[in-house]
Amino acid sequence: MRFQLRFIYRAIAPVLLASLLFLTACGDNPSVSSGTDSNTPQTEQTAPETAQTPQKGSVFNQFFPADKTDGYDRVFTQEKEGFAEIKLTLNGTEMAKISISDTATNLAARDKFANASESIEGFPLVAQGNNAHAVLVGDRYQVKVMARDASFDAVARKAWLEKVDLKGLATLQ
Repeated sequence: MRFQLRFIYRAIAPVLLASLLFLTACGDNPSVSSGTDSNTPQTEQTAPETAQTPQKGSVFNQFFPADKTDGYDRVFTQEKEGFAEIKLTLNGTEMAKISISDTATNLAARDKFANASESIEGFPLVAQGNNAHAVLVGDRYQVKVMARDASFDAVARKAWLEKVDLKGLATLQ
């Protein structure tokens, strides 16, 4: 019997040791997980912190165009910290989405407006691909209209940007 116990201990000891080494190797290693190793290239860049706190999404709702404007129905689709969005439908067809986002924590979002050649109500306007236009309001809030139907062209997108209360949004602190 003594021989059997010795055999069991010798068989179990390496398994326990291997398990212990495996578990400690899988633990959190700050130098690897934080990306601070100077030999490891960083692929993800974060925006620097700002003194501004993003607005609550519900604050933006008052600046969207009123329901039934030009016969369009307005449906609130998303609301979270720093962002709110509505869907515009006409006779049951989704035509476009309008969003307002706070760039307080995403300063890079403001860069695309630096070379804007157009403006709406004095705010820089840029095209974003073939189906979207956006303005930067008060050097902080991005208002974007994204077409969801082919008939909702650049002229319509710009017209709907004008229906948003941009000047009111500019006064938001």
